[in-house]
Amino acid sequence: MMGVPIPLTRALHSMIVACEILLARDELFSHQQDSLAHPMSDVIIPKSKHTIELLRTHHTKTGIFKKRPLEILDRCSHTLNQY
Repeated sequence: MMGVPIPLTRALHSMIVACEILLARDELFSHQQDSLAHPMSDVIIPKSKHTIELLRTHHTKTGIFKKRPLEILDRCSHTLNQY
């Protein structure tokens, strides 16, 4: 649900899962293939990019993340920017 606050750990986990889904679709499936479990890639990508932007903004304001979560966000961002 867009606009509903979720815990930071869940948002970060969602980014990791989104990237894994996209990478799996590259290797195993088509990005255009219907999926019962996850949205289509063209839905996942912009939502995930937006969530990363929100997480980075929150970190800039609060300094909440340590080094490793920021590395993970960077890696997810890099993956998403390939699409």
